[in-house]
Amino acid sequence: MDVNTSTATPGGSTDHTSSTSLMTWFQTKSETLYAVSANTPHASTALFSPSTQIMVNYTPTTLEEYQNDIRTRIQSAKHGSVSWRDVVEVYDSDDKSQKQEGTGLVAGVYVVTRSLNFRIRAAPAQRKTTVVFSA
Repeated sequence: MDVNTSTATPGGSTDHTSSTSLMTWFQTKSETLYAVSANTPHASTALFSPSTQIMVNYTPTTLEEYQNDIRTRIQSAKHGSVSWRDVVEVYDSDDKSQKQEGTGLVAGVYVVTRSLNFRIRAAPAQRKTTVVFSA
C-alpha cells in the first residue's frame, strides 16, 4: 500500500541544522502512529490536522478511514518498526525566527515492517508497507 499524506505548505530552502527540526517532530509522531502496543486514536490526532488530505493508492480517503485501516493492520502484529528513507525538510523562510516557529515542509519515504502473530514455513510472517508522504 502506498500512502501519500499531504498537508503541504509553501517551500523554501533546505536546512538540516535546527535542533528541534520538523523532520524529528514528524518522525516521532509517525512512529507513535504505527506503534503496536500504543495504537490509540489520539496518536493520529496529534499528527494530522482536521484539513489533512490523505491519498491511499492514489484515491482520496478520509482521516477516519485511514485510522481504521492502520488499526486493522496493527491488530494482527506483535511487533512493528519504521525505517526512514530520503527524508527532507524545507522551511518557509531563510529567516531564523521563522525556523524557530517550525513552519515548512517534510517529505520522503518510510517503510513500516510488522511482524505478525503467526508463522509461515517456521518463520514469523512479516508485512511491509511503503509510505510516501509530504506534510
